[in-house]
Amino acid sequence: MNKVIRSIISGFVLMGLGIVLMIFGSMNGGGSRVFWHHGNFWVPDEVKIHQQIKGVQNITIQGDTLDVLIQPDAKVQNGMSIEGNLTNQAGFKVSKDQNTLKLNYQNMKDNMPNFSDVLQDEDHLTIKVPQGTNLKKVKINVQSGNVELKQITAQKAHLKNVDGQIKILQGNLKAVDLNNNDGSTRLDGLKTQQIRIDTGAGNINLHQLKSDKTQVHIDEADLVIQKSQLGQTLISINRGMTTIHQVTAQDLFAQSIYGNYNLQEINLKGASTVATQSGNINVNWQDNFGYRLVVQDQGKIKVKNVPYAKWYQTKFERVNRLTLTTYRGDIMVAK
Repeated sequence: MNKVIRSIISGFVLMGLGIVLMIFGSMNGGGSRVFWHHGNFWVPDEVKIHQQIKGVQNITIQGDTLDVLIQPDAKVQNGMSIEGNLTNQAGFKVSKDQNTLKLNYQNMKDNMPNFSDVLQDEDHLTIKVPQGTNLKKVKINVQSGNVELKQITAQKAHLKNVDGQIKILQGNLKAVDLNNNDGSTRLDGLKTQQIRIDTGAGNINLHQLKSDKTQVHIDEADLVIQKSQLGQTLISINRGMTTIHQVTAQDLFAQSIYGNYNLQEINLKGASTVATQSGNINVNWQDNFGYRLVVQDQGKIKVKNVPYAKWYQTKFERVNRLTLTTYRGDIMVAK
């Protein structure tokens, strides 16, 4: 009986010692040293990246969990600088195919035991280009991580992300194609001839965007556009709130199934339409517009604090005219 008791006590002592050592190791970064991958424990082969590549006009990046930043640097005079920190050296491949830089990275973080926050730090790469560089094409496709282009000039940019942020700051890109499945998208100070944004469940914030042609499709998220020139504009939203403030657009067509619209200080050229199946529309009155307002089922119309039935129209023969329609919701045009 005494042996049994001693065995039990010894077991508790060993377990307690193991917990103490585990916590101590975790607090000192030990949790980041062992991963669980496809049924096996794996110790990461961490490596710091610092490489120089010359004669590059295109950048192609493919990765799973990876943060990517591309930006100019006055210290980089010739070629490009690739810097960063990765946890799987064997999964990193860099090559040059004619004038195209190709980066491919696959880490091994599918599943892992984790008792610290250290493992939440994702692998990251920064590509620095000489100031004034005009790239032909930038193509980035990652499964998880943040993608950012900062003050980049290029003919084409194709950015795809499954789970993470996409940001373009102060760029000049002739054609832009963004696909973000589950993460926010932020564009600030971008100049482009045409842009297409497709997102699943991530809010979109467009600020000081200057585009000749703009297309936005959202499955379930909010859209905010401020101080922008959109050119010809098409907005399609399944579910989400749309806010447009201090914006110029040509032949705007915005539609949603479920969602409200709030348009303030807008300057619309040509024939524009805002339509929602279920939602309210709020717009400030513009003296140079013609208006047609329609509530198809349930809701009310109010123009400059004057209520109307389900139909209101004035000066709709004008070149610049706006149609506001909802199947179920209210339309308010305020002075």
